[in-house]
Amino acid sequence: MNHALLSTELPAPCRQTSRPALRLEPGGLSVLERAKGRRLRVHTGRLWITEPDDPADHFVAAGQTYTVRNKGPVVLECDSTIAATWSAGPEF
Repeated sequence: MNHALLSTELPAPCRQTSRPALRLEPGGLSVLERAKGRRLRVHTGRLWITEPDDPADHFVAAGQTYTVRNKGPVVLECDSTIAATWSAGPEF
């Protein structure tokens, strides 16, 4: 796991955006295109994130963020027994 890309710190003050959280049921998949530089925040559950040209798999749990390094496609899978909710934005 590349800890340089994974953060559990919350910004001060913790800002909630108006972006709706997206939802993946356990085992559900989502693919992001052209997402380089986006920060993903996991609100509930856990995401398994796979990027092209990155041999590591990244597991991001509720309360953590992950910054996408490649244009894509980036594959997200819900890797928890509960639904994963997450949002993406350039600023968190």
